[in-house]
Amino acid sequence: MKKDGTKQYITDPLETFKPYSSEDTAQRVAVALDNIARFNIMMNSSKATPQYSGDPVALIESNKEAGKIDISFGGDLNKALPYFAKLMFGSANQESLPNRISKFIKDVMENPDADYAQGIVANGEILNDFLLYLSPLSKTKNVSIDRLFLNESVIRTADYKKEKLIADFAALLKHQSSIVRDLARDIVIYGYYTSYDTAGRNNVFSLVPELYRSLYDSAITGMIKSSNRTYQEELLRNPLTAH
Repeated sequence: MKKDGTKQYITDPLETFKPYSSEDTAQRVAVALDNIARFNIMMNSSKATPQYSGDPVALIESNKEAGKIDISFGGDLNKALPYFAKLMFGSANQESLPNRISKFIKDVMENPDADYAQGIVANGEILNDFLLYLSPLSKTKNVSIDRLFLNESVIRTADYKKEKLIADFAALLKHQSSIVRDLARDIVIYGYYTSYDTAGRNNVFSLVPELYRSLYDSAITGMIKSSNRTYQEELLRNPLTAH
């Protein structure tokens, strides 16, 4: 309101938030909006695409061949969110994913001859670099949930090492044992819903092999291409306003 009683309109919306904003806050808001956009693209694409079955995995035609993982559960939030909550907090008949990983590592060390330990442990050592890269932590008095971290920032990990981690993740996803495949599949789902594939120190999803995340990548790529086509069509119709 101006001194003369007339209304003063702000032409720049950012001016409204200046008294309350900071660079850190702006960055957090931008990341949150990007997460929402990615999630909505994936879920909407899932609903419109017949290849999404609603099953979290299309894995396992055989023990050697693995398929794409549908992290959207066919675009059905009523399936996706409860499943993720079970991975995060555990349930009456299943522990949280971080605790399952801890127990699995302990089990393969104690039972190296078991079917689920083959190719993963030998001579008392874990051979799979991806498993060694994970750092699951149980909840404490001050932290109410179990958590999954990486032993090293994925952002700072050298490319050659990242390629080895991805290859070892793939080995788990197509392991001969369904116990291992199911655990690896759940790491993919947990990795997406704890990061939404944004850059971060503990972004496990960035290590998911290309095949297994291809449904998600296709959804994002398709939306980008669609947006570009829309812009190009508008540019042809009205080159002066398509900005």
